[in-house]
Amino acid sequence: MFHLDLLPKNFEELMAIVHPEDREQSLREFERALSETGTFTHQYRVVNSAKKTIWLELHAVTIRDAQGNPVKLIGITQNITERKQMEEVRHTWAERLEAAREDERRRLSHQLHDDIVQQLAVASIKLLRLEKRLVELLPEENAVFSELVMAQELLRRNQQSLRQMAHVLHSGVLEQFGLIEAFRKFTRNIDTLLKEQSINFSLNLPSNFPRLEPIVENGIYRTVQEAIINALKHAQAKLISLRLAVKSDLALVVITDDGCGFDTKKTENGGIGVVSMYERAEIIGAKLDIASQNGKGTTITLEVSLEKSRRKEQTLSQTH
Repeated sequence: MFHLDLLPKNFEELMAIVHPEDREQSLREFERALSETGTFTHQYRVVNSAKKTIWLELHAVTIRDAQGNPVKLIGITQNITERKQMEEVRHTWAERLEAAREDERRRLSHQLHDDIVQQLAVASIKLLRLEKRLVELLPEENAVFSELVMAQELLRRNQQSLRQMAHVLHSGVLEQFGLIEAFRKFTRNIDTLLKEQSINFSLNLPSNFPRLEPIVENGIYRTVQEAIINALKHAQAKLISLRLAVKSDLALVVITDDGCGFDTKKTENGGIGVVSMYERAEIIGAKLDIASQNGKGTTITLEVSLEKSRRKEQTLSQTH
């Protein structure tokens, strides 16, 4: 049972045993509980007398006096250390699996670009040489020349498609320059598809968007990529937009389209694309919300904590 009279001494004693890394967040959560009505739920770590860290989950309500001022918190605390340890193990394996997937994408991307695309380029050069020889040997065979031109055009299109696929599989720009430049390049890569379907694409990218941990940036990039490609394939949209923003301690990513929409209840458990987006959001500790209705388009919102996800070397450089 949790019972805390809201006296300065009692509050200081509670904060003294809260894990140092959780104190700031816990203070914000307690302040929010005192200013709002309803049940208050909070997970935090405490350090006991044996210097052992324990995870607790608190469910409480604020008791107020006749004037509406908060006087105490009453509720129940539960030791969730074992559950948190299991979540950490599962999260670690999920991270390793995602890293393995990314390594495989990188390998396939390089193989496509450095091997298959180059072979097509060689084939295109040989066709061009063959065309020149046939012009000399068979100057009046226009039908043959027409077939060669068509074959060359087919090779050119396949080269272009494979290059785009290689960039989709792995973005070196993301690793070097971050999400802003990666999304600009991704938009250029899908420009042909957008024009073919007469789709307008709106890109709103702030200059102050920070670099995040590599696994977080990759998770955001893959989620946006999945959402936009799904919209291109299925939404029948005329407008797709991507917006990144920083709001307080959150990085916000919003993808919208004005397409046909879908029933989220039917898709949430069965659609591979939607499932993969939720999986990636869970791996990077983000909150994903998908709002859609038949005939009313789709809005996908990803919220990422900057406090937990900001790139470590960036934080260090700002302190000097």
